[in-house]
Amino acid sequence: MEINLPQLSLVILLGPSSPGKRTFAEKHFHKDDILSQELFLEMVAGPNRSPHTLADAQAALEFVLEKRLRNGLFTVVDGSHFSKASRKLLCQTSKKSHIPVFGIWLDSPGEDLHQRFENSNALSSRMSRVRQQTEEPDQYTTELKAEGFSNVYHLASEQEIDDTSINLEPLPCNHREVNGPFDLIGDVHGCLDELILLLTRLGYKIIPGTVGEYTYKVIPPKGRRAVFVGDLVHRGPDSLGVLKLTMDMVRSGIAFCVTGNHDDKLKRYLLGQEIKTDHGLANTISQMNKEDEAFHSKVKHFLQGLPDHLVLDGGSVTVAHAGLKEAMQGRQSSEVRSFCLYGDITGEKDELGLPVRYDWAREYKGESIVVYGHIPVPEAIWRNNTINIDTGCVYGGSLTALRLPEKEIVSVPAAKVYSEPRVPLVMNLPDSQQDKSREFIDFDRITAGNLVSTRNKYSVTIREQALPPVLEFLELGGLDPKWLIYLPPRLSPADPSTLPGYLEHLTEALNYYTEKGTDKVLVEEMHGGEEVTIVLAKDEASAIKRFNIREKRIGTVINSKGQPYFDARPIEQDFLESFRKVLDHLKLWEVFHTDWFCITGEMTPGAKNWKELATNYHRLNSAAKISLTASSDALLAATQAGLDVQSLLVSNSVYQDYHERFARVLAMYDLPFARLEDYCFYPSCLLASEGKTYFDKEQIWHREIWGNLASPRNAIQELCGDLFKAPSYQWVTLNSIEEKQKAIAWFELLSERGSAGVIARPASLVMEAEGELVQPGLTVRGREFLRLIYGMDYDRPDLLERHRMRKLEDIRHLTVRQLALGIEALSRFVEKQSLTDVYVCIFALLALQTEDIDPRL
Repeated sequence: MEINLPQLSLVILLGPSSPGKRTFAEKHFHKDDILSQELFLEMVAGPNRSPHTLADAQAALEFVLEKRLRNGLFTVVDGSHFSKASRKLLCQTSKKSHIPVFGIWLDSPGEDLHQRFENSNALSSRMSRVRQQTEEPDQYTTELKAEGFSNVYHLASEQEIDDTSINLEPLPCNHREVNGPFDLIGDVHGCLDELILLLTRLGYKIIPGTVGEYTYKVIPPKGRRAVFVGDLVHRGPDSLGVLKLTMDMVRSGIAFCVTGNHDDKLKRYLLGQEIKTDHGLANTISQMNKEDEAFHSKVKHFLQGLPDHLVLDGGSVTVAHAGLKEAMQGRQSSEVRSFCLYGDITGEKDELGLPVRYDWAREYKGESIVVYGHIPVPEAIWRNNTINIDTGCVYGGSLTALRLPEKEIVSVPAAKVYSEPRVPLVMNLPDSQQDKSREFIDFDRITAGNLVSTRNKYSVTIREQALPPVLEFLELGGLDPKWLIYLPPRLSPADPSTLPGYLEHLTEALNYYTEKGTDKVLVEEMHGGEEVTIVLAKDEASAIKRFNIREKRIGTVINSKGQPYFDARPIEQDFLESFRKVLDHLKLWEVFHTDWFCITGEMTPGAKNWKELATNYHRLNSAAKISLTASSDALLAATQAGLDVQSLLVSNSVYQDYHERFARVLAMYDLPFARLEDYCFYPSCLLASEGKTYFDKEQIWHREIWGNLASPRNAIQELCGDLFKAPSYQWVTLNSIEEKQKAIAWFELLSERGSAGVIARPASLVMEAEGELVQPGLTVRGREFLRLIYGMDYDRPDLLERHRMRKLEDIRHLTVRQLALGIEALSRFVEKQSLTDVYVCIFALLALQTEDIDPRL
């Protein structure tokens, strides 16, 4: 077997105790790189063997290991490592130094091992462990990977052990052997003309249109090499031209490039991941669609091969898109990659809605020059041996290069403003007066741990591949994360109906809760809106005090994705002021002795992207109308000509009916949302107030709070018009045939009228059955409304059968995990645990949203 290991890594030799591991270590690794448990035991305890001396030896080994890894030394640890706790400590030590851990499992012939222990005074328990580990290595290999090992190599025989070769390979970021001089180029963002002009000014000769595999032939100044700091694409006019030029320079060996967050986003799109096409990606995709698959493959391969940072010139120069702390340079971990792509974000938003970052450069004391970009600034300024060379070309600034070792700045002005900046570039300059006393969310700790435990006995693992999209969401989401104290779970639909013409029916939802053992169910009408979370304080002073925010506001309205529901801040604040009047009128501040609330409910209009969806629906509707009209005219002409087209007439009539039904339901939900009066909120659950959560209350308790909203001509309508309405619902006793039939008839009536449908919820807000959480709600969408989800003719018999063949296990497993995390996050906030402890649950919730679940469910 050939084993390839990074030059900077920790290798732990595993398997039964035997002299074979020491022999293997001495054969394949330099003696100075090996830390032997047995040798540490001899040094610390001599011949004395006791639990106390074993612990001392382990502590001494871990101390030396920590120093070696901190100083960037490849290390091999030789020992049996039967204890999960001892392995965990080794993995944690390695993780703190951002160094990957590999295991090599060595098996020796079982009979020899057993004979060795039979000839000694080993305890029978140890003998049992040896047998277990020699007989079940594959099981332990799986467990070891879960403990934090990057990989575990299993050598199952003496022959395989003897035939193994080990190669140490440099990390992709390690190019210390590459010496300058360098020309380091800031964020290009598709500004091809400015890039060509800058390279020309730096002395590079660029010949476009060269025949062969290269689009450009580039001749550099003698001995010099270009280095791009990432963000080649998006926002600017010619991302593909920049990619072609950069790829040609890298392939020909005259340039290096590190990945930027926008490059990473394009890579994830090309890999087929679901990515939002905002911040210029849509334009890049449009350009990519004009190229063939071979070019797509080249771009994907190029982006996949980009390192997250580079260490050059003997370690004297470090290049990373968003910068890099000294302790992370030349290292490899998910935390290192996140820092390189997004910087040291705090999780807060400033008064302009932009992410607040720790000013890592202010504390930097490293010897390596750090060159970075990511945050556009008006001019490149040196700070503590670091320099940001993103001078905002795409925003009308300039494209800048840093020449090393000369430390010369060369810039060319942007030809125009290609993308409007959210704030003037000068506002991105570091604030040396940042208040250190405020509590920040520790994203280093959040992204370092991948397991979140909840009080409902659910543990959720944050997958490493979810980190980039979540961090990108936090950076661009437009909401101060300190408001994010709760997110509702995504509800699953009921099981497919077997009734003719129905994909979903209330009967299946009632049957589900009957099987789970609840006696009552709340059946509540949906209005085609979106479930939102409202966090509202009594006044600005209360908001600042309880939520530790910087901006002057009384609250926020958060959609189910964790984004602001309202696009327009003034409308949001007017809505919150109106809702505060409702709470004043209901005297809820006094009843609950609080100055803040967390409340959920349904807000109409629905999805944040409804305008785009409605445009597409209208195009579909218009196209169908034109097509059906043309078909009718043709069939009428054929009939007049004496042709038998009766079957086609019937088919055309059926499709006309589908089209008319679709048009009617589209008109019902194509609502305006430009003014405050266009919105309506249906409150459902009051989840928390100061010092208390209300997950233990039944559904009816929550609905009765809003009962006054349902009374005719109430004072709230006089205050706020139709902005707030009580939801319509029925209580159903599941052993009452009459109540079930009444609820079913109500659902069918709503369904025929084009209603979005109903949600069936158990009587308790949180319900368990057989030790597991029960679904907190099942959606049963209206028969006509489903045309907006599955298509205007979705209930054609053959299509309906196909739609019924859907698996709901994944979304239901997702729902209960989201429910447990939401409860945990809000409970921790009410208990006044640290912001980081609260936000790790929210981070896990956001990570779960990246799971691949059919969006139609």
